[in-house]
Amino acid sequence: AQVQHKAHLKQLADCHYASVLKRCAFCSLSEHASRQQRQRDAHASAYKFSSKKRLFHSWMVWLHRCDHRDEIRMLPQTRRARGHHGRVLLKKSVSFWKRFVLYRRDKRSKREVADYHFEKVALPRYFEAFKECVSIGRYKKELGCVAVNFRRETLLSMAFYHWWRASHFSQDMRMWKRMAILHSEEKVKRKSMTLWRKKTKVAAKTSQMEYLAVHQYERNLLSCSLGKWSLAARLRMESTRQAERALNHCNNRLVRKALDAWKLVSPMHPHTYMYLHIPPLPIHVHPSTCIYLHTYLRT
Repeated sequence: AQVQHKAHLKQLADCHYASVLKRCAFCSLSEHASRQQRQRDAHASAYKFSSKKRLFHSWMVWLHRCDHRDEIRMLPQTRRARGHHGRVLLKKSVSFWKRFVLYRRDKRSKREVADYHFEKVALPRYFEAFKECVSIGRYKKELGCVAVNFRRETLLSMAFYHWWRASHFSQDMRMWKRMAILHSEEKVKRKSMTLWRKKTKVAAKTSQMEYLAVHQYERNLLSCSLGKWSLAARLRMESTRQAERALNHCNNRLVRKALDAWKLVSPMHPHTYMYLHIPPLPIHVHPSTCIYLHTYLRT
């Protein structure tokens, strides 16, 4: 059945390998065919593009030649057009130059009017305003000196007042700090005492529980060890008894086999076995084996 199963599995494996090989071959064949088709399409599109480009280049060369011939025919008309363009351009330049000259003259006249207005009207006003500004600056300077003196006195009084308040506040802060330090020390002492009491209680309880756990563990370990020792002693006695029984049985069988062999080989009469002298047995032979041997010889 195992051989048939192996043959069936081998047949299935061969069929699977053949199907996979066929599938791979079909896929590679289809991929090769599609690649060849893409190459043919690419060659065809490249050929079409090349032919279109050559046709466009030929068409452009032909158009350029045709345009050159038209230019040769239209050379007199081109000369007349260039002359007309030069004349029109000259007229436009002259008109622009005239407008520019007029603009410069107008600008120069306006500048002269502005300079006259500045010298006769704006400059005296500026000097008057400057004089007023100088007088106002002197007045402000005098007022600034008075304000500076007043500001100095005010700052001195404010500084003295702040220093007085800061000194009193610093004295109060020192007293508050001392009271806070004493209060915090007392609180720390109380907390440390309570924490020490809790820790001592926890340590005493932990040591007591550890002592009980060690005592219980030793008791359980002693009971387990005694149980294992008694079980091992019992098993050892039982194995010793079984070994003795097996040894006796083996010795008896060996003695029987030896005596049977001796009966067959010896030419004596079977009735003379009882008068035979039994040699002394070794010390390590079990007494039950000796008894069995004597009984067997007498029977």
